Amino acid sequence: MKRKNKWVWMFAIAGILCGGCEKEEEKVAEYPLGQGMWEHVGIFPLAYPDGVVEEVCDSMYFTGLRDMLVIESDEEDESRSWFSYKRGWSDFMECAPFPGRSRKGAVAFSLFGRIYVGLGVALDRKPFEIGTQYLSDFWWYDPWEDTWDSVPAPFPGGGRTGAVAFVAGEKAYVGTGYMPVGFAEYKYCGDFYEFSPTEGWRRVESMDVNPRENAAVISSGEAHYLCFGTELEAYRDCWRFVPETLTWERQEPLRPEEFPVMPEKVRTFTLHADGRDYAYAYEMGTDLCFVFDFEMERWQQAEGVGLGDYRCFAIGDRLYGSKEYNLYEYKRE
Repeated sequence: MKRKNKWVWMFAIAGILCGGCEKEEEKVAEYPLGQGMWEHVGIFPLAYPDGVVEEVCDSMYFTGLRDMLVIESDEEDESRSWFSYKRGWSDFMECAPFPGRSRKGAVAFSLFGRIYVGLGVALDRKPFEIGTQYLSDFWWYDPWEDTWDSVPAPFPGGGRTGAVAFVAGEKAYVGTGYMPVGFAEYKYCGDFYEFSPTEGWRRVESMDVNPRENAAVISSGEAHYLCFGTELEAYRDCWRFVPETLTWERQEPLRPEEFPVMPEKVRTFTLHADGRDYAYAYEMGTDLCFVFDFEMERWQQAEGVGLGDYRCFAIGDRLYGSKEYNLYEYKRE
């Protein structure tokens, strides 16, 4: 596959590690990554991918949607590129391009074998000026037919960026973010909405949280946790989703004495190891890295892992990272 000068925009789902009693802390100290090194395994089709979009049937799907606004029309067309990668491959498969507008700060989730992509902010070209437009549209992709279609009803919460999305049972939930409320006025959001392919969207007020953008939802099976995010400063709280009541249950926060520095824009992925899921959270360009064990429900510092230079995604027990056009796999020592 030829190299193409494109940016990607990634999301992914995550799994984590922690501690509790004295015996558990010894176990937690051996989080699955530990010391290791990156081994080159292939070529990435996009020069600066920003995040994983979604996993379906042991394959990851990437979109060319960028982490920066695109001005030139030819670059905008390129930024809609869509690729799939299956674990163990040395190359990527190019799929049907994303049909919506080029944007940054979108969200994605998979439901009943379809991948949904929506929200974000795009350039709004007007005579003699270039502004921004916050988008509320959603599109779905069929991996088996390699086709796209639009979701008939837009997101009812309004166009926004920096939101979160996750799936619990047969429904998807989308919320939080950052959106305009008037001329040169913006607000952070804490509202949530439920989505069903047959029933569409509905507001779920019981799920509302403190307003924030760039939060993260980490998941393992039917366990979902909302963490991180910023509203002027970084949040330290952690909440577990209660599907029976559609509410959040407060968990142990990330205390300043243990976590003196918090990420402003966290990236997450879930790694399966030794029969358990671990969620990692890190920030690009820094040494910040946290790990969460879903069984213990507590965060821990992950030192010496060195994820900050890579845009990471995990498929099962394998961790991959992209850097410019190169794809690497993390090999533990």
